[in-house]
Amino acid sequence: MTNSIWQAYPVIDQHLNLVKEMMLTEINISQKDIQQKIEEYIHAPGKYLRAGLCLLFSLIKEGKISEDKLYLAAAIETFHLATLIHDDVIDHSPLRRNIEAIQQSHSNRIAIYAGDYLLVTAAHLVAKTSFDRQSEVSFNWAGESILEGELLQLTNQYNPQMTFPHYLKQIRGKTALLFALSTYAGYYQSRATKRINKRAFYVGEDIGMFFQLTDDLIDYRSDSQLSGKPRLQDIRNGIYSAPILYSLQKYPRLLEQISQKDSLSDQDCEMIYQQVIAAGGIEATIKLVERYQDRIQQKLAKLPGQTVYIQQVEEIIAGLSQRQK
Repeated sequence: MTNSIWQAYPVIDQHLNLVKEMMLTEINISQKDIQQKIEEYIHAPGKYLRAGLCLLFSLIKEGKISEDKLYLAAAIETFHLATLIHDDVIDHSPLRRNIEAIQQSHSNRIAIYAGDYLLVTAAHLVAKTSFDRQSEVSFNWAGESILEGELLQLTNQYNPQMTFPHYLKQIRGKTALLFALSTYAGYYQSRATKRINKRAFYVGEDIGMFFQLTDDLIDYRSDSQLSGKPRLQDIRNGIYSAPILYSLQKYPRLLEQISQKDSLSDQDCEMIYQQVIAAGGIEATIKLVERYQDRIQQKLAKLPGQTVYIQQVEEIIAGLSQRQK
């Protein structure tokens, strides 16, 4: 079963099930309880957005989805799952995709090694393709840059000197580059010019920035009874995202409140939330999201390929923009 986001796109939905099968086939761990836990993650109803975009951009370019593109989509999703498992250890998250996180069911150390195993598995999946040396270099570079982005976020935790440009650099590495790799891998053709292939990369990069910024808004705007987690979870974890960074420009004294680390109470968070509202931090982030959405549309308009599938990307982006409303 795939996420409801793909139900309107049966070709992608069907191929995502093949992607899942490839992931499951590649994973072979002797400790069967750990194998079963990873399989549980794969079967859980995650969005599979990166893999889906990889397949959709293959349709844009070629009008079909080859076995190579399926393996690349599986590699990207496996890499993404590895980073999620590592993130949950860092954030002490009890759930992932509505199932118990592996560090809860087992231990932090087992979770870290399981994530490491999946990183290697992603490399094995890429190696099964017939792509040229240039595409392999692109995958290696993107993987290194994404992990560097994760390190950057960790070292910036509770950083009082965090600035908006630093934050954009951080989410570019942590989130946007994997989206960029997804669209690039799907669209890539060795016989196409480097300039044309890179157009798909830059579309994906903007999609990733757009996606992360909408996630920032969800953290501020979601009802805790509906989302299942406290409002301002990022601030509680020392992650200063777009709404608070915009607000600090108007209310610098907010920094004293958000720097309390683990001692922030629900009442403290509600006060911070009201100040972010008053400072216009949420509205400023919404405007930035809208600018990225416009950029995506402009770049898609210049991307050579089959119009019907480009329109499907636009529909998916429009649907994702509703997540934060």
